[in-house]
Formats: sequence, structure tokens, C-alpha cells
Amino acid sequence: MVRMAERLAENFIPEANQRNENEPAYSRYRSRGALNRSRLNSRASLGSSQGRRITLVETDSGLIEVESDKQFLDAFKDANMDAVHHLNATNPVTRGLWCLIIIAFVILVLVQCYSQIKLYISEPVATNIEAEYPSKIPFPTVAICNNNQFRLTYLTGGRIMNRRSKSISGSLLSTGHDIESVFDTVLRKSWDMDAVKFLRSAAHWKSRMILGCTWPNGTSCKLSDFKAVWTTTGLCWAINTDPHNPFEVTGSGEGHGLRLLLNVESYERVDACTKHFRTKSLPGLKILIYNQTDIPDSSLNGVNVPSGYSMDIPFKMQHRSKLPGVHCIEENDEQIEASTDFNNPENIRTCTLRRYMTEVENSCHCTLRRAYTSNSTASNLKMSACNVDQYFGCAQKAMKRVREEGTASTCLPPCKSIDYTAWQDMNRLPQNLMPALIEEQEEDDEDDVDNEELDENVSFSTVSGGETFSCEDSAYLDEKQVMRIKRDAHRAYEMQARHQEDIFLRSRRLIARLRNAITSIERQKWGWHYDTFSGVVDRLSNLTCFSNFSERHGEIISILQSRPITSEEKKANQMFFLLDESGFQRNSTKYMSIGDLKSRYGDKVDDVAEEIAIILRIVS
Repeated sequence: MVRMAERLAENFIPEANQRNENEPAYSRYRSRGALNRSRLNSRASLGSSQGRRITLVETDSGLIEVESDKQFLDAFKDANMDAVHHLNATNPVTRGLWCLIIIAFVILVLVQCYSQIKLYISEPVATNIEAEYPSKIPFPTVAICNNNQFRLTYLTGGRIMNRRSKSISGSLLSTGHDIESVFDTVLRKSWDMDAVKFLRSAAHWKSRMILGCTWPNGTSCKLSDFKAVWTTTGLCWAINTDPHNPFEVTGSGEGHGLRLLLNVESYERVDACTKHFRTKSLPGLKILIYNQTDIPDSSLNGVNVPSGYSMDIPFKMQHRSKLPGVHCIEENDEQIEASTDFNNPENIRTCTLRRYMTEVENSCHCTLRRAYTSNSTASNLKMSACNVDQYFGCAQKAMKRVREEGTASTCLPPCKSIDYTAWQDMNRLPQNLMPALIEEQEEDDEDDVDNEELDENVSFSTVSGGETFSCEDSAYLDEKQVMRIKRDAHRAYEMQARHQEDIFLRSRRLIARLRNAITSIERQKWGWHYDTFSGVVDRLSNLTCFSNFSERHGEIISILQSRPITSEEKKANQMFFLLDESGFQRNSTKYMSIGDLKSRYGDKVDDVAEEIAIILRIVS
């Protein structure tokens, strides 16, 4: 019991007040005996003193027990938390403020712990990403596809309209003989033409559609940089198509982009709603952005660019590397070598287009592979190429059926690919970009226009100012381009008035209304008639001042009637004065004849002579 009391005393006595080990043993024993007596007395009243604190104070007379109220916050005094001692401050405002601060921070700690635990449970794996930025980035292939694949001026030109129509009624797959539209007329006349040749000739020329091009480094593109790319929806023109030597850029942003000036040629649009041809899309372009090793199968997934807008197309480039499985195929060496052969079954990049071609060959018994490759296999040589009638009457239906049924989706893409996600920011172009009126200019013959192709090795002309539009840093079009577009648009509008069904019917109704109005005016005898109309000379003759002019001013009339004949030298001097007054004042006798004047001023002399003759007729 004595040892137990000694241990309890050591726990209650502060370290500063404990006796040294060097003091005499009898003194320590006496203190412990007093302590034991005190603890025994206090323990006897534990039931009545519950919730009390006992403090031992050592004095000269011995140890004194002091009992005080037990506080809840005493347990936090020795805690390793800042500002805990402020909780015992005498000012209640200070205590309350610090209490709120500590409670708030404790709540925040609990919330943070809860969020971290929840995050760990949902995502137990942490990933460290190392981003490496290359010094140069390959620029993607950019393809330009016109929504209108058929030019009106070609369809209504002499090469098509001068052909003889199909004589056997009801023998065409693509059209009937009871529909009067421009496109059905073309199909009846060109039914036996090669479909690939027809589509190539009817598509928009790159020399007319692409008016300007600038590489990201500021140099001008050439027309030869644009290559023909065939899709199931038509012909497109693509730039930067070489997979072994692509154009590279050193950064991103507007300063590292490709700049194009394109002509939509909306005046070449064919409006028709027939059984096999329906105009669904509005005038505009489709921009395809893809990797050089990929082959697009359709332009429907491209970025739409309407006419009359300035379009910025930023895009995001992502390298994807998937695990081989049911969603992709890991390319081996044989498949990589076969990527240049369209008809090779090991070529996984042309698998989708081969599915389209196979469906066309099985359904229509003709082939369209010549549009996609120049190499033909032995099986394709036995099958004839599709003509225009087979293309519009059968091949288009077969390709549409593959697209809707998703048959081509069974072709798995390569596991390693590069995806480009593009979006658009467009602004309307100014209204005065092109002149409102079409001036009368000398037009070329249609055959000369069809055979006109710009030199593909010549760069695009640099635009240096111009009168058409110059409110920005540089003009969009130069005068040569403006005149060429105006000429093409003029010809297209004339063809629309002749062959386009809606415009033809509207013109015919207007002509009928005009004739009815003329007939009505003649029947009602409205307006001026010959009996009621009197000329200017008759009305002036009725005036006294004009009728007596020759009597009151006889001298002037005699001079006008008897004027001397002007010599050629005097005529030349008079014309020289009218043509160049400053030169006439320096040397009035420089030109002695009208021939000398014509050698210097050309056709202007004839214009001046006509003005002089008009003046003489008015005076006389």
C-alpha cells in the first residue's frame, strides 16, 4: 500500500515541486506518509466530490490539498494546437471568436479527409503524366469538297446538249421521259458516257474554286499542290497529301495555319427535285481534316463552310494508341506495305471503300474502282466501267444502302491513329466583296473556256490592293480574278434562265404577263397616240419669238448659212485645242493635218470629230 500511495503521489505532484533524490530518506518518507493520509481522506469522499479536481501544494508546513472545479477545456491545454490557450481568456468575445475559428477549421479538415477518402475509393490508381512537346508537328491533309458536285455550265454546255438522247422509251434506270428538268435532260443525253469521266468533268475546277492559298510559313501554294481525292459523295481537292514528306509547323495558332481563298461558285448550282437527283444541301463547302495515311470515304463528316462567310477552323490533334481487340487491328509489316495498293485485302485503310465498291459491283454489274486507283485486278478487268445511267440509277442506291445499313462498319480501324477534332468560328464577309452589276465584256468561246486550265506550276498571284474591297490589310481579290468570276457567273445565269426549271417557268410567266399588258393597252387605247402627239419643232413654231427669230436676227442667220469652208489645217488646230489645251498653248501649229493628230491621239480624234459634227447640227 505504501508503494501504491507513493506512485500516486508522484503522479499528482508537479515535477518542479518534487523533492530531489539527494534529500534524506526520512524526509521523503515523512512526506509520503502525509500524502497517504491525505489521499485516504479524499478517497473516503469520492462519492460526494465527483467532478472535482485535487491539486497538491507543497509549503514549509507540508503538502496541502486544494480542490477546484474540473473544466472540460483543460484536456486541450497540452494539445499541439495553436490558439487553444485563447479558449481560457477572460474576455467572452475572444473565447467565442477563437472557438468559432477552431470549429471551422476542424470542419474543413473533416471535409477534406472525406473528399480524399471518397476520391481514393472511386479512383484508387494515381497516374503521373509526362508531357513531351516536339519541335515540329506534321500538318494534316486538308481537303475541299463542294456541296454542289455538278456545274450548271457543263451540264448545259454543247458537249452534253449536242448529244443525241436515248431513243428507246423507258429503257433508262436513272430517269423517265415524262419529267422536264435540266438534270433529266442531261441524263437522257449522256446516259452512255463513262461515269468517272462525267463526274470529273462536271465537278468544280480547282483553278476556279481555289483563288488563293498560303502555307503556314507565308509562302504561296501552287495549283499542283492540290490533288484529286475521290469519295463516295464526289470529288474533292486535297493539299499536303504526301505521307512521307508532310508539311511541318513549329507551333499552333492562327499564325501557323493554312490560309485559303475559295469561290463557292453558287451560280453553278443545279436546283432539281427529280426521282434520282434531289438538291438537298445549301451552297457551300465541306472541309475535311485527316492524317496523310487515312483515306476519307465521305465528305458528310466535314466542317461545313457556307458561302459569304470568313471561317476560322481550329482543330485539336490527338494520337490514339489502343490495345488490339474487337475494336481495332494492330498493323503488321505486310499490312503497312499493302497500304499503297487499293485492291489489296491486307490494306485495312481502304477496307471501307472496298465494301462500297463490292456492293456496287454485285448490284450493278459494273465497277467504279478506276476513280480510286489506276491499278485494276484481273477480276475488275472482266467487269465494265459504270456509265452515267448505271451510276445514277443503281450505284448511288447501292452506296446509300451500305451507308445506312452500316455494312462498312465491320472494317476495323488501326489501333494507332491520329484524330483531328475541329470546330468553327465564322464571320460574315462584307457585302461589297463582289460588284453588284455584271459589266459587258468580251466573252470567250465556250470551247475555249472548257479547255482553259491555268498553269499548275505557277503560284497564286499576290493580292496587292484593288478597287473591289480594300478595307482590311489586303484586298481579297484582284481585278483579274473579279473579271473571270463575273464572266463565269454571267454565263451561268444565262444557262439558268434557259434550262433551270423554276427560272424558266418564272420567265415564261413574266413574258406572258407583258404580252397581256401590251394587248390590254392597245385595246383600251391608253397612252400617247400619233394624232395627239406634236413634236418639238411644231411646238416651238407656234411661239412668236421663235418664228420671228430669222427676221429679227438676219445677220446671224446669214453668217451661219454662208460660213466659209474650214481648211484641214484649221480643223486640226481646233481638234488639237479640244484634245490637249495645254499642248495647244505651247505650240499651236504642231499638227498640220488630222492624220498627224490620229498618229498621236488615236481614236480620240474620231470622238472629237463626232462631237464637233453634233454641235454644228444643233447650231444649224
